[in-house]
Amino acid sequence: MPKHYVLIFPHIFTERDWRRFGCEEMKKLGYQITIIQFSKLLQYDTDKLSRGDFKSHPEAKTPKNFDEVGKLLDGLSYQDIIRLFVPVTSNVWIYEAIKERKLRYVHSSLGNVPNSFLPNFSGSINLFEYVYYQINCVKALSERIFHRLFFIIKIGMTYWRLPPPYVWMRAGFVNPHNVNAAPHKWRAKILDVASSDVELIQFKTNKPTNFANTAFAVFIDSGLTNHPDYEILNAIPPVSEAAYYPALCKVFDKIEKDLSCEVIIAAHPKTTYTNQKNKNIFGGRKIITDKTAELIKQSILTLSHFSTALSYVSLYRKPIIFLTSNEIEALPNSKWFKKDIICGSSWFGQKRLNIDHVSSVSSEFKIPHVDETLYKKYEDSFLRSPTSKGEASWELLANIYERPSDHSTYR
Repeated sequence: MPKHYVLIFPHIFTERDWRRFGCEEMKKLGYQITIIQFSKLLQYDTDKLSRGDFKSHPEAKTPKNFDEVGKLLDGLSYQDIIRLFVPVTSNVWIYEAIKERKLRYVHSSLGNVPNSFLPNFSGSINLFEYVYYQINCVKALSERIFHRLFFIIKIGMTYWRLPPPYVWMRAGFVNPHNVNAAPHKWRAKILDVASSDVELIQFKTNKPTNFANTAFAVFIDSGLTNHPDYEILNAIPPVSEAAYYPALCKVFDKIEKDLSCEVIIAAHPKTTYTNQKNKNIFGGRKIITDKTAELIKQSILTLSHFSTALSYVSLYRKPIIFLTSNEIEALPNSKWFKKDIICGSSWFGQKRLNIDHVSSVSSEFKIPHVDETLYKKYEDSFLRSPTSKGEASWELLANIYERPSDHSTYR
């Protein structure tokens, strides 16, 4: 009987997802790969979401209704690996369908970032901000717990009949409570692994690229004006093009002058800068796609707002400057993103730099200090716990599913 490796995604499953979830490697282990994306079921407009390399993988299936999903599940067996990434709050039916067919699924916490955590008070923020955002972090946690309880009450006894994950894959020891997390995940087998970002570089075999003949700083683009998540979440971008990009280019100009280097843009994987207008939006600087890890590794300095790519900053122990702006600091539209930057910068012990104030700064830029203690704390908290074995997560997962003794322990 063939073995199946199934990944069920809420919207678009991309080529990058194919790589980071080990699909090619699972093929080599004898698994048939099935990608199911719920973009039509959840009424996402894939044409609006797609841009640049952020587009559906050619092997992805996009069912139009529940019956089509059911037919895809009907061909699976108890020994098949199903990685479920869709939120339970809006997709109770898929959890029920898995239980009805006596299948097992995997819950993953592999991309956590410190957007709800302030580790400790440091010089990166003032005392008022520290107290204010600690209160907000507690408030946010309370809201998530409230929404989870409301969801449980809303669906009643159905919730307690939903199946727990067979395996909970987690990276790092900080795992925030999430209203969309899998039900009863404390009953799952825990598999401590490295995060997807770590594995992308740990098991990558591509030859290194030479990006510049001189020293360079890298800006981690966050796609602040054209991120597809704004369509998904019906959110307002935290900045405007007219104010944001000119101020950002002034920062780049000063860094290039003060540090005698060039600034290269690591484009966000869900954005595109192919047309002429967007090519010049960063002042004609190099814009490189799908090479963020390599760019950070080779750079002398990283510039960022807030990004999952902070993983690479931590792993490669790179100095970093966190950027904000007048629009981001203003309330209320960008309140969420300001919190992200404050939380992120606090983990690295760095103050925020307002890009709108750089023209009035006469002092030269200096490369910030790398605090080994803080960087290691970030790594252990979000990227890989000390108990992880350093092996490929997909191989460890396959080993768990293929143990004969495990075939009758799941309920």
